[in-house]
Amino acid sequence: MSSNVSNSKREIIEQAATWYARISADDVTLQDCEDLEAWLEQDTEHRRVFELTESTLGMLRSLGDDPRLQALHDSAPGIASQSEDAKVVPLRSGRRRTWALQPRQMALAASVLVALFVPMLYFMGSQEVPEETSYETAVGERKAIDLEDGSSIMLNTDSHLTVMFSEDERNVVLWSGDLFVEVAKDPDRFFTVNVGAHRGTVTGTALDIRFRDDPARVTVHEGRVRIALTVDDSGSGKEVELGAGQQLTLLAGATPTQLADDELSKTADWRNGLLHFERSTLAEVVRELEPYLDIPIVLTSRKVEELDVGGSLNVDDVDSMLTALESLLPIQVTRESDRIIIRHEADATSP
Repeated sequence: MSSNVSNSKREIIEQAATWYARISADDVTLQDCEDLEAWLEQDTEHRRVFELTESTLGMLRSLGDDPRLQALHDSAPGIASQSEDAKVVPLRSGRRRTWALQPRQMALAASVLVALFVPMLYFMGSQEVPEETSYETAVGERKAIDLEDGSSIMLNTDSHLTVMFSEDERNVVLWSGDLFVEVAKDPDRFFTVNVGAHRGTVTGTALDIRFRDDPARVTVHEGRVRIALTVDDSGSGKEVELGAGQQLTLLAGATPTQLADDELSKTADWRNGLLHFERSTLAEVVRELEPYLDIPIVLTSRKVEELDVGGSLNVDDVDSMLTALESLLPIQVTRESDRIIIRHEADATSP
């Protein structure tokens, strides 16, 4: 898929990203603006790519203060921290959730922006600007989505996805949450799923992706997926190919894990409202339950945090789920208006 982006076009993308970072900085000068205009006049492709950079970043800003975008934006300082000279600073008031670099870090700015906005790279081979459609789910909601190419998507609770299709490409961005996608075969258009600075490219397959914590996780249920892992501040990395039944954590140096059939089916059983646990602590279970609840669960002691949990929980019925936990474990559950408190039964009489 990377062959669609020539070296010359990638260079233009990086230059456009550098210019964007330059004019977004607090210390931008009139000379900077004049130099930018001169660069834009050199080639119509310069202006097209720069405007696409602006529109891509503008789309993110239009999402406002959605906290689920923080994980993606926080990766900008993470990438920059790999350079000894890098220092990332927030933009001035009014430019929310975007980043600029001090003048001597302008070269690194390009690589950071290219890494963060990978989808833009894949449309450089076409003059067509892809149509964007965003989908999101509320806490406790699941949503089935049928795409125009015949592919189908299921979004889990508290998830956010953007779909960008053109005549040449099929591209989706999972900003946060859980996604299960069954990709319709189209030999003329690869289907690319972007997760943070990483991407997975397929022609036809079924896979699920979890992106609630760093790093994200990809599980292939059918077909094959080629994952491009971004592992350094230049946006380059390595490719890993996954087959059916394999799972990969999107982390530099990670290798695929082969899952047994029963393990594989459980990874996407959230589509049926079920979460499965084996040799987990109650603290781990609570972290998995948080996206399904509109109020927090408070564990009152280390003793209760470390209780062993195994079995399946139905997240579609919170009251029954809490009752099931209470029947399985030596705990007492108290539900208040703004929180759920779980105490060890040995401490239940304590204030």
